[in-house]
Amino acid sequence: MKYVNEWVEGMAVTWRNKDMSRPLTQEQVEYFSNLAIQTPTKQSNRYYDVYAITNQETIKKIYLASDVPEADADDFGSQPRNPQVMSPLLLLWIQCDESFSRLAEDRYLRNMADEDGDDLFVDRHQAVGISAGVVAYEANRLGFQTGYCRCLDKPKIIKDLENDHNLEFGSDPDVLLSLGIGHGLVKDNPRWHGVMNFQMMSHERTFSNIFYIK
Repeated sequence: MKYVNEWVEGMAVTWRNKDMSRPLTQEQVEYFSNLAIQTPTKQSNRYYDVYAITNQETIKKIYLASDVPEADADDFGSQPRNPQVMSPLLLLWIQCDESFSRLAEDRYLRNMADEDGDDLFVDRHQAVGISAGVVAYEANRLGFQTGYCRCLDKPKIIKDLENDHNLEFGSDPDVLLSLGIGHGLVKDNPRWHGVMNFQMMSHERTFSNIFYIK
């Protein structure tokens, strides 16, 4: 299937090598960070906080706390890490304390009382998906390459952020998603592992169906 535009095609690819010697400007970092928290959420609630990381030592620690899905681990043998997080700008969507998840008018979420507890979970992940999708689209439109990652040792990342940067998280924090933004290092080869220098497996895209109802 032909992509409707080049930016959607770009964000559909996980770019696994970025040029760490080409940092984003502070203005660019703030633009993407603010964009990430201004996208729609259910009832305008706060479900997550965004951590915009440019500190390369911290990014390297997060890379070392990443993992590949079990199927990929079998394919790559000793390949233990996700290089897409090695990016000049790494955004983390981290679940905020539920006591902070309030409506703009400072009213508690009505769906917190849902007996199955599904509404809050679904609404939070839906909000993160919208946010991260908009940021990735805009980053590709502006000429950057991007890569999502969720296969992370989340408790270790939270602990390292607390210890290294004197951060305090609410109860039961969770790293919901990461998005690396930067310029591709190996031209026209997003699957080249930028740290360990080998070709990663390509995944064939399966597209959803479209049903037009007129």
